[in-house]
Amino acid sequence: MKPELVLASGSPRRKELLSLITPDFIVDKSNAEDKACLPEDLSPQDTPAYLCSLKARDVASRHPGALIIASDTAVFLPSKASAKADALADALADARPDGPDAPDLGKDAGKAKGLLLGKPKDHQDAARMLELLSGRAHQVITSVHLIYGQKERAFTQITEVEFYPLNRHDIDWYISTNEPMDKAGAYGIQGYGALLVKGLTGDYYTVMGLPVARLYREMKDLTGLARFD
Repeated sequence: MKPELVLASGSPRRKELLSLITPDFIVDKSNAEDKACLPEDLSPQDTPAYLCSLKARDVASRHPGALIIASDTAVFLPSKASAKADALADALADARPDGPDAPDLGKDAGKAKGLLLGKPKDHQDAARMLELLSGRAHQVITSVHLIYGQKERAFTQITEVEFYPLNRHDIDWYISTNEPMDKAGAYGIQGYGALLVKGLTGDYYTVMGLPVARLYREMKDLTGLARFD
């Protein structure tokens, strides 16, 4: 018998992508990350995996026996040895509050490691992110956590994306579309943000927030089912 399928996300993009696997699922958005305290030794690259595990377990507690799918996406920008990049990174960090939605800077991460970019809190925040991403390559990290009864499965996929150089007009125009405001790194590759992207290496759907081909195979392996439609 096919289990109840629960998507632990309110993201319209994740709902659209999961419907490629099956239209038969419900949405129960988790707010666990809003209450989360990130471990001090958690690396920026491991933050999405940590947060989506919290989401999955939160929703699983309300749906025993269901197949729970949780996902979290962040943009990781490797550090760049320049005064301008350091100044922007510091300004971005100073402008944002502590919490799971803020860039996880770690110890001197803005200068030594890089920045983890979540969703912008306002238009100014989005502009800083886009200026940092301009003309550079970054990593989009999407982690997925599955729970089915007593079994759990987790994986992370990383896609490298390179932006064209952006001038102030480009940034102001893109922000005026309001598209950046609910997306990690302040852009959506499936929308107007496609006009900013020079190229990518890896899975396109990882950038959208749900690597469906890998997810489909993990779901089959975890449940023993051949199909979900």
